[in-house]
Amino acid sequence: MAGCSPSILFCCHFRGLGCMSLKDTVCTSNRCHALKIKCSGRQSCSRCRQTECGESCQYAVRDKKLKVQESYIDEILSENSQLNEILRALSTPQVSPSASVQASVPSSDAYPSYTPESSLLEGATQWPGLAQARLLIGTAFNQLSRVYHLVLRKFTLEQPESVYRIPTLRDDPAIICKFFGLFALGGIYSSRPNASPTSRVPGTSYHARAMSPIPIMPERPGLVHSLFSYFLNRRYLGYVLIGSAMRLGLILGLNHNIPAQQCVNPIKRENRVRLWWAIYVFDRMFTSKIGFPLQIRNEDIHVDLPTEIADPTAQEQFSDSANLVGTIRSSRIIGQTVDKIYGRKHHAEPFLQREQRLLLALQDWLQSLPVHVRLRPDDSAPPKHIFSLHLQFNQCVILATRPILLHALFQSGHREDAEDLPQPVITISDACTHAARHSHSLIIEEWVNGSLPMHGYFYTQYLFSSCIALVISGLLPSLGNPADLEALETATEILHRMGDHGNLAAAEFYENIKRVKQALPADLTDMHEGQEPRSHTPWLSIPSALTTAADTELETHNAGILSASNSATEMAFLEPTMQDFLGTSDYNMDLINPSDLLVEGTDNINLWPGILWTS
Repeated sequence: MAGCSPSILFCCHFRGLGCMSLKDTVCTSNRCHALKIKCSGRQSCSRCRQTECGESCQYAVRDKKLKVQESYIDEILSENSQLNEILRALSTPQVSPSASVQASVPSSDAYPSYTPESSLLEGATQWPGLAQARLLIGTAFNQLSRVYHLVLRKFTLEQPESVYRIPTLRDDPAIICKFFGLFALGGIYSSRPNASPTSRVPGTSYHARAMSPIPIMPERPGLVHSLFSYFLNRRYLGYVLIGSAMRLGLILGLNHNIPAQQCVNPIKRENRVRLWWAIYVFDRMFTSKIGFPLQIRNEDIHVDLPTEIADPTAQEQFSDSANLVGTIRSSRIIGQTVDKIYGRKHHAEPFLQREQRLLLALQDWLQSLPVHVRLRPDDSAPPKHIFSLHLQFNQCVILATRPILLHALFQSGHREDAEDLPQPVITISDACTHAARHSHSLIIEEWVNGSLPMHGYFYTQYLFSSCIALVISGLLPSLGNPADLEALETATEILHRMGDHGNLAAAEFYENIKRVKQALPADLTDMHEGQEPRSHTPWLSIPSALTTAADTELETHNAGILSASNSATEMAFLEPTMQDFLGTSDYNMDLINPSDLLVEGTDNINLWPGILWTS
């Protein structure tokens, strides 16, 4: 046994055979056998080692005949067949019992289009020239500085001079993250539309370079890149980045006021305040887009709202505080809506009472809005920050009231007359429809004027959301207006154009719109014949050719839009029925049970294609 190799020992043990040494099986090496001399029988034998032929020492292996039990042969054959079955099972795909359910899950091609990881891992992008850097930063500030507070305006506009003068500063990871984020935003707004749905989103290379130097991005660049991630249609990345920025803000104490004796510079104190509220606004806004929980409670925030500073130099660093305060207050209502309407926890208040509180908060927002940030009927092209503020408010109204509008649609299949619906349901549904019409008209006017960002995410999402609400209204002529269905064709055309020019979010919403159109009944015209709509808000026809920055002509399919001045959301809050609902508690607040808002038969639908979908 001592002369056997490990492989021979294992084979003998596995087969249950006695182990025979090499000496037992082969007596002499080939060389010794040819010379007819005694061989030591080892590898190499002593004779071959003496003649320095150890490497050529070989033995003739003899195939000896052995007597083996038949049962042993049968056992080996049985093991062999079992191993073949195991190998065959491993190589054949298994069909799970839930194959019929999984078959309904769309393929990966049907999932939202977004910028893949491979596009973010390409070669590092170099710093642009100083002139181009100034243009990109200036474009980003012109589009966003009055909507969100991201950085100090004057300081950031002057900082590139020193950065380009001192080469070592361009290797600072914090500076790279900050400026390449601004370059990315400037690139998205300064690019000319490219009629290719497969083209890369402008500014992606700058964004990819900024994401690589630091594993955990600082809170200020995190703000910029969380916003840009939505242009890439990477909503989860935006949620992660803003969550990281919020945690860093909490570590820095941005959610608390800093005493003047600790920081005597009022501009630095105000910058801390505005940075925190920008993080807060993004958290509420992003959460409402993807349905995740809020990342901080209002009770944990102890910092003042943005204010105007008497220092003359502050006007060069900050934008108007009134617009920011309006955005913060609407974001606070969005957070309450996510918690009270769409959350899964149990509430002691009835559902309609929660709706009433949200509508009271929305009405208070309207009444407290300063005059200079209100929409004026004679202003055909409102400033970008006012336009965005009112679109966000309309989205607040739609989010808060849309479940009731859906409830009315579900009930329409079980009632002969929509007038049998409770008055609060009709009133709240009207508010949702008014807000949707207003948002739709504002976005269409921006498109007609050529000022709608071709690669923007939030405007496309607002357009899609308002379109869905108007489609539901059009299906309920006794509550809305059949003409609301015309918004579907208009939104389809705009989203299609934007998707063709590389807007990833628009391409996703366009696919969703097509599925909505497929689900609509084919006999809509017959459904509305002989029915008098409740809403007679005048419509304006879209011109047959709309000149925009992206294209020269838009086919409108006889679509129509509402005049923004005639369909302002304030009209819904001025209705007597709305005032009655908001001003009294006499209504039966238990009319609607949250369980009534669930679609029957959807509890067991498998909405997740896998344990963790990352493709």
